Amino acid sequence: MTTSTTAPELGAHVDTERLAEALVEEERLLVELASIFRRQRDALVRSDPEAVDESVFAASRIAGTLGEARRRRRILLGVVAGWEDADLRDLDDLLGERMSMELIEARGALQATAADLRREVELNRTILRRLMDDNRTHLATLLGGDGSASGYSAAAPRRLLDREI
Repeated sequence: MTTSTTAPELGAHVDTERLAEALVEEERLLVELASIFRRQRDALVRSDPEAVDESVFAASRIAGTLGEARRRRRILLGVVAGWEDADLRDLDDLLGERMSMELIEARGALQATAADLRREVELNRTILRRLMDDNRTHLATLLGGDGSASGYSAAAPRRLLDREI
């Protein structure tokens, strides 16, 4: 009789441990992705196109691995909480007494790292927008525009080509 009550409890503990491990792995990937975005930002500031390309490739590779880690988390959430699309913030309510300190810490670290990553991405977006605006202004100036982003037309590049040919 004790075997039937102990087996589900043991399985639930193993599943929550596996979920915590999945969260830790996902958090590790987010840390790595944030590091890549910081290197990318540095490359943008230095105007190093090769380093930017390398960072884009690295980010793409990590994004694929991150997608796999998220799928694993959803599967484990389905096993542990009974609902794959459960929000991590709802784990306390969904798991009740099965919520472990390890799981609480892993979830907190993942959420904090995700917030850090969002800030890194937004910083890079801001820098990229500014660089693109600067490039448009520079191009417009070269093509005889008034220096604004709308100061050149589709015909302007043709005129430039005509002069060179």
